[in-house]
Amino acid sequence: MTQPSTEGEPERMRIFAHLAYGFDARQWEEKWRDGRLLGLNEPRPYGYHHAVEHGCDVVFSTDHAESFIGHSLRGFLRLVLGFDVLHAFRNRHAMMAADVIWTHTESQHFAVSLLLKQRSATHRPRLIAQSVWLIDGWSRLHPHRQRFYRWLIESADVLTFLSPVNASVASALFPGKPCEFVQFGIRADIQAAPRAGSVRSPLRILAVGNDRHRDWECLVSAFGNVAGFNLTIASQTIRTDLSSYRNIAVVTPRDNEALKLLYGAADLMVLPLKPNMHASGITVLQEAALFGLPTVASRVGGLDGYFRDDDVCFVEPGNPTLLRRAAQAFAANPQLSVHFASRAQARMRADDLGSRAYVSRHVALSHELLRGSRRRGEQASHQADERSATGSEPILDHAP
Repeated sequence: MTQPSTEGEPERMRIFAHLAYGFDARQWEEKWRDGRLLGLNEPRPYGYHHAVEHGCDVVFSTDHAESFIGHSLRGFLRLVLGFDVLHAFRNRHAMMAADVIWTHTESQHFAVSLLLKQRSATHRPRLIAQSVWLIDGWSRLHPHRQRFYRWLIESADVLTFLSPVNASVASALFPGKPCEFVQFGIRADIQAAPRAGSVRSPLRILAVGNDRHRDWECLVSAFGNVAGFNLTIASQTIRTDLSSYRNIAVVTPRDNEALKLLYGAADLMVLPLKPNMHASGITVLQEAALFGLPTVASRVGGLDGYFRDDDVCFVEPGNPTLLRRAAQAFAANPQLSVHFASRAQARMRADDLGSRAYVSRHVALSHELLRGSRRRGEQASHQADERSATGSEPILDHAP
């Protein structure tokens, strides 16, 4: 918990960022320095280290070395429970020394919640439980698994989501539990000016991503072997057979510089998505904006909670004809590209869509939780004093 401050110095809030195994901050930084982290990433995971700028001390979860038996046990428990409790258990000492615990996905916050069940509500850190895929898959969970997860969610002080759709659905699923939409943001200190002038022919389209909700079939149907378009797909997860398409290339960028070259060579980003509720593709959407690249995207997942219709060309999901028509509009009007790319960049500035703002929202939520904890503690102390003074329990008023 927060240590008493020295005279004249404000208390520093202690944050523990519990992330998935494999996201050790030291390993992350090494990959970032070597350019092996693809995209506009921060030197520490998700930029959570920026909380230091708000007077916080930040500790990240550590990947502990494990034997074959330990690795197997951790995998078995994750398979049975649906989350990585052993990784959280190994980090329990640093975790319980914090004032507030931040998690990035439900796999982490369920594990933390299970550990917090062993602590009284007044003698444990507060928990900001962020979920990504939980709500999308909730209806498919077995009722026993749903009840188990509801029991774990009781330990969370606030549920946060990167999508307004997720937050809205969660509010109905978990009445009485605070649910907050927290806008995600990436490193936004680098911006490339949108390119002016004529668009090249054929139009060079780029599609990026590994998320399970990418609609590659719709994308290929829209542009495969269609004159006037060259399509490059940067993905490690696409399984669609593309051998019969002469204008489609699938690449796997080996490092960040290779990915930046792809962005620089493209005229248009296309983000085809299947219906989802977790803002699939928001990282790519923000990267495209910062690289000065206009985007055509499926209107799903709450992406329009970040960008408006004048910033991103949104189209109905699963409709290759509309996807192709939108791209044709950009090919026919070069100024349309400049307009959308400029508007998307302006939106990121106006709404502060960056990692620093994302972290500052977590800090603000953390302060709110600690203020609430102090008020509850003061009330409990006051009630205890009253009981001590009267020598009896307070009389409760009962409704008729």
